[in-house]
Formats: sequence, C-alpha cells, structure tokens
Amino acid sequence: MSSDFRSLKPDDVISIQESSRILISHTTFTTSEILQAAQRVMGIRENDRERQKWLTEGIDCRVLQPGNGSWKEGKVKITISVEFSSHEMPDVQTDSELDSLRQASFEN
Repeated sequence: MSSDFRSLKPDDVISIQESSRILISHTTFTTSEILQAAQRVMGIRENDRERQKWLTEGIDCRVLQPGNGSWKEGKVKITISVEFSSHEMPDVQTDSELDSLRQASFEN
C-alpha cells in the first residue's frame, strides 16, 4: 500500500461510503464539488472577491510566532486540496529495456 498522497484534478470523481459523508449530501462527487462545498462552509462565495483572496493571492496580515519576539508583516493564504493515495501496489515492470533489447538480439 502506498502512503504517497497526490492532488486530484478538479474533474476526478470520488465515491465514498455513506458513513463518511461530509460537506456534500451524496456519496459520489467530483473534486471541484467538494472544494466548492468547503468554500461555502467557510463562507466564501465565488462572487465575493475579498473573501476569495483568502484562497488566491492571500490577504495582508501580521504574524507573531512563539520565540520570535516580533510581529512580521506579510500575507496569509488558505490552501485547500483533495488528495488520494492508492491501496494498490504500483505496477512493477519485470522486463527492463535492456532485457527487451537482449531478447530481440537473440531472436535475430
């Protein structure tokens, strides 16, 4: 089993068990649908330019980190992603390109 999570594309389709539902009332949906639902929960609508900045270019802010002692000015941004990790073993190729070339040379 792989533990490497990779971001899904917006049109990838996800199917989950009924007991795992959050944000969306059905069990089959696209990545973009779950991301839009997360934005709605956060109160971010597509036509709300100011709130969209949280997810796009970020908003101006100051940050105080423990042990640093002073405020730093900059931008903060929320990143939301939907990632997938397959339970299947990756395909293992048994023949290398070199083995294929050797086999071809024996046949000639």
